[in-house]
Amino acid sequence: MVVADLAVEELQVTGEGQRTENCWIKKYLTEDEVRRLSEIVRRAEQRTSGEIVPVIVNRSTGIGHVSLMLTLFSSLAFFLLEIPIQTYFFSPLWLSLSPLMVFVFWGISLILAKKPFWQRILTHPREQSQQVWNRAELEFSRNKIGRTSQGTGILIFVSVMERKAVILADAGISKHYQPEVWQSLVKELSASLKAGRWFQGFEKAILDAGQILEEKLPAETHDTNELQNSLRIIETDVFECP
Repeated sequence: MVVADLAVEELQVTGEGQRTENCWIKKYLTEDEVRRLSEIVRRAEQRTSGEIVPVIVNRSTGIGHVSLMLTLFSSLAFFLLEIPIQTYFFSPLWLSLSPLMVFVFWGISLILAKKPFWQRILTHPREQSQQVWNRAELEFSRNKIGRTSQGTGILIFVSVMERKAVILADAGISKHYQPEVWQSLVKELSASLKAGRWFQGFEKAILDAGQILEEKLPAETHDTNELQNSLRIIETDVFECP
């Protein structure tokens, strides 16, 4: 498995002929691009017995702490600012407003906590990496990538909030390829996503994975398509849409 930097509700899958209900994905991929990725997976798998599964989630990391930390920081800043003000401009009204401000900050923090920017900066990078890794393993299992007849499933996973990507290959692939083989592919995907080229990044990663797999796992006449050729779009919770 390879992880690289990039910038639960019920599982929701977008496949051929399906319309995505996840409004957040529209910031990154159009409906037409989502459909085209299904065809790209099909083309890549024509050359190999590997089963390529691209997955994108809005986030992998829990965010329950974000609103609490925002409330704590804003309240602390307010009370530190209050000290010199009270020293020179003492007012009973100001004292009565102080407790109320905590509730105001809490309300504002609940709104800000929905923003990926605050979620990202208030979560330690090491925690983000670990959670993305765990989520990739979960999606590998959920999407039955480890249940192909020859163990030739491979996951191309992107978590948007954390801006991280993972490639996870099953045993039938891992015995032929070292993890370093996928490192350059992940780096290229990372660069594309950071530059806002989401479709191009997924397209190249899928086609390159197919080309790599073709070298040692070429397509065979008896091969069947065991996993759906589609981009799985998964929403962890209600994601704020523009």
